[in-house]
Amino acid sequence: MVYGIKLDICDRIGYITGGETVYNIAIVDDDDAGAELLKKYLKKYTADSGFKDEFRVMRFCSGVEFIADYKPIYDVVLMDIQMPGR
Repeated sequence: MVYGIKLDICDRIGYITGGETVYNIAIVDDDDAGAELLKKYLKKYTADSGFKDEFRVMRFCSGVEFIADYKPIYDVVLMDIQMPGR
């Protein structure tokens, strides 16, 4: 069974579950629409491929936020390359 990911605002964790293996995915994007689109792609992938494992998704609104307290726990990092600098 596939459950939706909840990514309302930065720093929210979402899940797509269905199996025993957990893959940690970071979405680093300042654009809510872009982050939502990535979430939809992940959900569609699980539905179309029969993927049985779990995605744990963490959203960051900037590269600075992502590296501020970085821990090497992510299997995949999906990063927007055109975010404004601070």
